[in-house]
Amino acid sequence: MEVITLTILLLVSADPFIVQYIFPLLPMTCSENKPTVTKLFISTGSDHNETNGTISFLNQNIDDIFFSISPSEGIYIDVPDTAVSSVLDFIGNMLLNTTVVVSADETVRVYVQQYCNNTAVGSYGQCSTTYRVRGVDEIGREYWVLMHYFDDIAKIAILALEDDTIVLLTPPSYSTDDTLEVTIHAFQTLYVGYMSDISGTKINASRPILVLFSYQSWNTPYADYICASLIDCLDDVSRWDRHVVLYSGEWWSWQHATYKLLSPFDTDINVTSGRVTEKSYR
Repeated sequence: MEVITLTILLLVSADPFIVQYIFPLLPMTCSENKPTVTKLFISTGSDHNETNGTISFLNQNIDDIFFSISPSEGIYIDVPDTAVSSVLDFIGNMLLNTTVVVSADETVRVYVQQYCNNTAVGSYGQCSTTYRVRGVDEIGREYWVLMHYFDDIAKIAILALEDDTIVLLTPPSYSTDDTLEVTIHAFQTLYVGYMSDISGTKINASRPILVLFSYQSWNTPYADYICASLIDCLDDVSRWDRHVVLYSGEWWSWQHATYKLLSPFDTDINVTSGRVTEKSYR
């Protein structure tokens, strides 16, 4: 576990609660420019005490949201549209300053739920994703992006907790992308969009970082009705299981699914329709 930095301690000193989560919010790819609806689900692990806290939006003209949770319960909170980054179709890399901070007086868990406001086309048009945010005590300095990627939208968002954080993205040997090295500062997010193939990309940092990965289908003629969407908050390598860690992605084309699974032990396995079609060691 990394030591909480001076920057976070200064932030805590101005708030009666303990800062537990710091993260950016990425937009979804919604058909016909329909808006992304974002909600936070915050649950408490306390069986006896009421949990109180705040949601703050750094570098944005948005009022703090105060919340109170009864013991062993959770609440949904609507997030203002302006708190979600607007870099949906940006190509390349850039720095974002849209950051959400969740503080509380008891230990909480934070989940992000997002969906396209697309009720007109029925249930099949409800593109959605849900993921658990990693807390400031769960993040580290080394990550792998292990997800199969086709000709669709793939994005990475990397949030720094300290100034002068050096981030290095190393693509796999078969990728056409170049190695990327960028220095970012506290509460800035490095956004990397439209990489050619990010499966097997390694991310290293000189200081603790939080990493979000986003994959969303784009090149389908049925975008209004069929949606393949995923946003996830990745685990640092130090938190992986010591025996095996696999991260799987999927692409649906009618009744056909293709999976690519990678382990931390230099094993690359492709599985198509439930059968292993290729296994290689690198």
